[in-house]
Amino acid sequence: MIVAAQAAHWFDYVKLFPEMERIVRKGGTLAFWGYGDPAFVGFSQATKILKQYADGDNSSLLGPYWSQPGRSIIGDKLRAIQPPPEGWEDVRRIEYEPAAKGARSGIGTMFLHKRLMLGDCMKFIRTWSAFNAWQEVHPAAQSKEAGGLGDVIDE
Repeated sequence: MIVAAQAAHWFDYVKLFPEMERIVRKGGTLAFWGYGDPAFVGFSQATKILKQYADGDNSSLLGPYWSQPGRSIIGDKLRAIQPPPEGWEDVRRIEYEPAAKGARSGIGTMFLHKRLMLGDCMKFIRTWSAFNAWQEVHPAAQSKEAGGLGDVIDE
């Protein structure tokens, strides 16, 4: 079994699948696992604001700082990753689309659920590659928690 968690959007698939066919035994498993952005259950307006910060095209926010096509691949739930049919059997895709309407109101099969306080969510967003790229362009913008005047997440 080979598992890639929140990494498959970085792979070179032309090279990946022949190598996986070489090393995975017949009947073996190749599993790609990923997750989307947080959804604020019960707070649909907050979820929309996060989506705007994460994906909007305003250069003062995070959207323009995502590497492509990786962000698009994640946003489309890794659907762009298609193993060659001649090398793989029993290909299954399990998805979940969260909804902000209430607990477990989404569509599909949910495997992971984590309740975060707002401060924890802010820390999580600061781990995103887009935030790190934004920070390279705005080095003087330090978080309030770090003693600065604030960064894009503090807004």
